[in-house]
Amino acid sequence: MEGLANILETNRHFVYGEPKYNEQSEGIEISEIFHREESATLETRTIINADIVSWLSQPPAAANLASKGYGTTRIVWLHHNMTIPPLQYEINKSSYEFITERFELKRVRQLMASGNLICLPAQHQSGKESLALSILGASFETMWTYDWMTYSTEVIILVDYTRILLTPLRIVLESQKRLARHPMFMAFVFAISLLSTVDAELANLHRDFVQVENRTRHTPLSHSQLPAAVGSYATLSAMMSGCSAYAVSMEDHSAQLREILSCLSKYQWPQDVEQPEWAQTMVKEVNECVEVMRLRHEAQARSLHDSSRRADIQLTALFNLIAQEETQLSIRVVQDSRTLASATKDDSTAMKTLAAVTVIFLPGTFVAALFSMPLFQWDTQTLGASVLSRQFWIYWAVTGPLKVVTLTLWFVWMRWQTRRRRARELEDAESLYSQIIEEPRAKLGKLRKRARGVRDEARDLEER
Repeated sequence: MEGLANILETNRHFVYGEPKYNEQSEGIEISEIFHREESATLETRTIINADIVSWLSQPPAAANLASKGYGTTRIVWLHHNMTIPPLQYEINKSSYEFITERFELKRVRQLMASGNLICLPAQHQSGKESLALSILGASFETMWTYDWMTYSTEVIILVDYTRILLTPLRIVLESQKRLARHPMFMAFVFAISLLSTVDAELANLHRDFVQVENRTRHTPLSHSQLPAAVGSYATLSAMMSGCSAYAVSMEDHSAQLREILSCLSKYQWPQDVEQPEWAQTMVKEVNECVEVMRLRHEAQARSLHDSSRRADIQLTALFNLIAQEETQLSIRVVQDSRTLASATKDDSTAMKTLAAVTVIFLPGTFVAALFSMPLFQWDTQTLGASVLSRQFWIYWAVTGPLKVVTLTLWFVWMRWQTRRRRARELEDAESLYSQIIEEPRAKLGKLRKRARGVRDEARDLEER
């Protein structure tokens, strides 16, 4: 048993890291259930760190009244964050260790596993039995010790405050407090809470399914009471994919609920412990409630199966609708392309016409512009005088260099554009190489290093 505890504790530290504690915490929240014959009262308050030792040192109120069937349930509420490793408890370390030691829960804490109810053998010297329940998918855990001599329970509840609200759990605790003297009371409370959680999740899934079905019309039923879902078919497809993944997580919750109900139905009152009349009534009521929850759980399992099928149907329908939209869009693109091609052809014809006219008139235009310059003296009266002006060389002296400068600038600009395009292509190629080769290689190196660390830890455990 100690070897199993060490392995599970090591695995927990490997997943969540070495747990951290909030040394700045000023106190903890506690709840106490006091039983008086057929009635029970629940009180919740906060105590500071300085008063924890004195509170735990006081014996339960039922210690002197065990013969009358009285009992006390003491609950410590601890918040912890499992979203981002390492695991952190909102309590200072000394108080946490003192509480687990006082409640005799240090050993059972090491054995907590996801989704399992753990029952340690009764410690006959103290007449106590330690139990634990861990539901990591729903982000809450509980462990408790039951005293068969006083019918009292000492409980630690750890809740991930980032992923679950405490209100439903408190409501169930308040409504079922009269059954707190049952050894499996905390498992019973968490089963009701988990059952209610699955019911709420199924209701949310049903609403999303109905809205999408009203949009796709792929359903034989009419749901006019809910509006059709809005958004593109791609958005609805992503929504249905999310619902399908959500249904998978709900199936995990349902499996955990099935395990808890199985443990509750199999748990028997120890033969060597006297069962008072009130205990017989209480056990009978708990068993009846467990049977009702079992039937409700079977209905939930069928609903989950139907939800998965509905999600598959709607995903197929949305895929077909998206394909139809893409086909219609492709047809419109082809039609627009034909219209654009026809307009481009007309423009090309017009440009060819303009180019032909320009070619026809360009020589005449150039000659007319050249001869119209004052560099030619067409009206000279001197016999034998030249028509060409002496300053005619200035025209060529300006035109020639200007043409050379223009061609040079055009050539330099084209070379610069070519080099810029090649540099961009090279940068894109290097980035693609880094994404395909370098990053996976670095990740593979980290995984190999982590695997070697795990192998070394396993070897150390085997040697121990």
